[in-house]
Amino acid sequence: MRFERLAIPAYGPFTGFVLELPAEGADFHLIYGPNEAGKSSLLRAIRDLLYGIHGQTPDNFIHDYKDLRIAATIAAADGRRLTFQRRKGNSRTLLDAQGEALPDDALAGWLGVVDRDFFTTVFGLGAEELRRGAEALLHGHGELGQALFSASLAGTPVHRILAALEAEARTLFNGRARTNVRIRPAIAAYEEAQRRSKEAVVRPEAWEAVQRALAEAGAERDRLDAELLARRQRRDWLQRCLDALPLLGRLAEQEGRR
Repeated sequence: MRFERLAIPAYGPFTGFVLELPAEGADFHLIYGPNEAGKSSLLRAIRDLLYGIHGQTPDNFIHDYKDLRIAATIAAADGRRLTFQRRKGNSRTLLDAQGEALPDDALAGWLGVVDRDFFTTVFGLGAEELRRGAEALLHGHGELGQALFSASLAGTPVHRILAALEAEARTLFNGRARTNVRIRPAIAAYEEAQRRSKEAVVRPEAWEAVQRALAEAGAERDRLDAELLARRQRRDWLQRCLDALPLLGRLAEQEGRR
């Protein structure tokens, strides 16, 4: 996402401010100026445009709260464009170019996982954030590398992050412990699954022998089925003969009387 146009009708020291950011050449724009020129206010305006104007913002020293307004046109790499504006309020503060309310999550697809804190830390370091980082560098404790990194991230307490990572690491793997950890039980379960998998493997020779035995058993079954069918047919023929004997006897008796 990139800004094509930024307009600040009323916010902080700005009134009717418009900044065009054309995508030409190297497409890199550097905004500079003397102290109190409004650079930090411009940065706050961009942040408030994307994430909402703070309820107690100090940027109402010229314009009333109800009149604060920031607008922009943004473009995506796939060619999509969106012109929108932000007003101060408790809800439905995101508006389209005509001033009609947009859904509160209309910018979600443009911002992705970048929330206000992430934006401030990575993209929005202003004078106040840098000042706090410098104080953390001067008065912080621990390794110099941590202090420098904390200053670069607006005073983020890196030791807290490291402590959280270490605590998470202990839940995963803690020396030789096998309880209250996840890595070693998972490894044990994996090794047991591998052992069972090896035991369940059938060698090609054994598989071929089973297949041959199955084929032989099938052939023997077919032979027995054929033999059984022949014997049943013989049995049925004999039964019919037995059933006919009484009739034959009476027939012979009748012929004898003639």
